[in-house]
Amino acid sequence: MNTDTTTDQALLRAAETIRSLRSRVDALETRLRPEPVAVVSSGCRLPGGVENPEDYWELLAEGRDAVRPLRGERWSGIDFGGLDDPGFARLSQYAGQIDDVAGFDAAFFGIGDAEAELLDPQQRVLLEIAWECLERAGWQARDLSGTATGVFVGVGHQDYLLTSLAARDDIGSRLSTGSGARSLIANRLSYEFGLRGPSMAVDTACSSSLVAVHLACQALRSGGCDRALAGGVNLILSPLSTTMTGRALPLAPDGRTKALAADADGMVRGEGAALVVLRRLSDALADGDPIEGVILADATNQDGRTNGLTAPSPVAQEQLMRRVLDASGLGAGEVTMVEMHGTGTPLGDPIEYEAVRAVYGGRGAQDPACWLGSVKANLGHLESAAGVASLIKVLGALRAGLLPEQINLKEVNPFIELEGERFGIPRRTEPWQPPEQRYAAVSSFGFGGTNAHLIVAHPDAVPAVRAHRRAAAAPAGPEAAEGPVLLPVSARS
Repeated sequence: MNTDTTTDQALLRAAETIRSLRSRVDALETRLRPEPVAVVSSGCRLPGGVENPEDYWELLAEGRDAVRPLRGERWSGIDFGGLDDPGFARLSQYAGQIDDVAGFDAAFFGIGDAEAELLDPQQRVLLEIAWECLERAGWQARDLSGTATGVFVGVGHQDYLLTSLAARDDIGSRLSTGSGARSLIANRLSYEFGLRGPSMAVDTACSSSLVAVHLACQALRSGGCDRALAGGVNLILSPLSTTMTGRALPLAPDGRTKALAADADGMVRGEGAALVVLRRLSDALADGDPIEGVILADATNQDGRTNGLTAPSPVAQEQLMRRVLDASGLGAGEVTMVEMHGTGTPLGDPIEYEAVRAVYGGRGAQDPACWLGSVKANLGHLESAAGVASLIKVLGALRAGLLPEQINLKEVNPFIELEGERFGIPRRTEPWQPPEQRYAAVSSFGFGGTNAHLIVAHPDAVPAVRAHRRAAAAPAGPEAAEGPVLLPVSARS
């Protein structure tokens, strides 16, 4: 046999073996990669008169700061000057507040007045947001009754329990279910809507709501539920929680969160509530659900032992971000927005930036700019609702193709070295990548050391969504001629 022919055949067999091995590796990587999760809808009540995601985006696009002095009827009987530390009393008088925590249409949910009075406003506002989220997803609440729909809610302080106990002589069962147990904040949603999936309140301090989103994604991927409501709530109804927060963490004297700024001097509290509705991407596509964004990968970890219980670990933050980036299947240069935890403390922000730089830093001059920001400058720190507020900001940016101005930023913190890096901080509204290239990362870190991170994509950046939309847009024949348009109208009675 000709020696050249033998060599050619050997090379062909080797090439075929390499192709086969590559195919098996690709298949294995696909199986190991977490299934994408679709964000089907979202809802919120946030400072600055924000009643829905559209209001929220308007606030961000206009560069508004929603933090204001604590005024209004719920504070009328509180003597801040009577606190034991006059200097601290001054710090306690600012927060990002939602407009109305007392208003609640109890009859809409079939709840009597006596029970409603003892119902924690955190339960009330989440009931309203959950209903709105289901409507925005195109679902009727009654159709979900008995289904494997999960509820995962980040919660923290129980201010209403303290005020209820102070104002009442009797402690009955309705106080226990209305305000006594944090678990009921999630369980109430499952009960009212008849949902039979997992139902849990999550408390990892400031990272609670993004950890709740992560747990919901895990439950969806494992088959523990088919739909999920996930998010968080934080209402400031008593000065005691502010006193506790201010003893543990620095509060900004001027009531302004100056995230990433040279003059950053502490956090400002904020309140609000927000939820996202999640489904496995394959199910959302099959059922024609709206898709606001796609979570490609998510994870949590813990700082472990650091210089102190509340001291962050840059090593743990970096490890978490790298793990999520690897699981997403993206390269570092493809992520062009990072919504940071960014509380506005002079040391915490640079520590976080170093972790971001280590993971998402450029790999070459061709990498596009990556924009950094923190919505806490607009809203204050929403604590147990902070992470989901960051996620919904990113969903708005994905939709609009714009990156909102980072407010309260005169000069960048000198320990955040941007020169020579691919990172920038928007000083005005900036255009973003084309839809098929929009990928963002979101971080949320608990002050006890529990961290959460995820990567979310514009739907058009996900091949499965693009393929589905191309197929749906294909001509379907003469019988698909345009016809009447259905305008749905919904009311409880």
